[in-house]
Amino acid sequence: ASTRLINADLLKSALRLSSIAKLPITYIFTHDSIYSSEQGIAFEPIEQLTMLRSIPNMTVFRPADINEIIGAWEYILKNKGPVSIVLSTQKLPKLKHTNGKYVQYGAYIVRKEKYHLDGIIIATGSEVAIAIKISEELYTSGIDLRVVSMPSLELFLKQKSIYEEKLLPKDIKTITLEAGSTMLWHRFASSKECAIGIDTFGTCGKTNDVLKYAEFDYNSLLIKIKNMFE
Repeated sequence: ASTRLINADLLKSALRLSSIAKLPITYIFTHDSIYSSEQGIAFEPIEQLTMLRSIPNMTVFRPADINEIIGAWEYILKNKGPVSIVLSTQKLPKLKHTNGKYVQYGAYIVRKEKYHLDGIIIATGSEVAIAIKISEELYTSGIDLRVVSMPSLELFLKQKSIYEEKLLPKDIKTITLEAGSTMLWHRFASSKECAIGIDTFGTCGKTNDVLKYAEFDYNSLLIKIKNMFE
């Protein structure tokens, strides 16, 4: 089944029933964030990812690029049960260090710190490329960050605690970055301010203007994250 992510609300009964029965149904959702803002507030998903992730037995993927999409499909074809794969309509780049083989673990490192681990950014979907770009720019200012891609929160939470501790050391400042509700991300973020997302309804306009309005454009995110470490 395939439709826009905003329509997941209309599918809630079907999503819930397929999860109760553990049916091997794949839901493909597109237009995953406010990047499709020219069509209006009603088409901008904010809370839908959180809703999907809250459904028991539902596995949700928000891949960063083609490599993670392939990894998600490998999981789907080898496992039974309902899956939601949430995709962007943007032309996303194929990232250098993404790997479909690691998608089955839910999260993995896509940018490793070079000398000293000052902090961690957890990102999903199209925000992974943004997080990598920010980390590379902040490295020139002496801030060395690790970037973790988390295509599936559910699969990551199924891993042994030793894997989580290795990926996300508890004594390191951790920031989460996703263009949607931050409700579920407070589990990983070091503080309320470190959970960066969009917790209000958007507005209608050109994409770049809407991103600035939501303080989710690249420059706003760069300054916000840089200030957390300075």
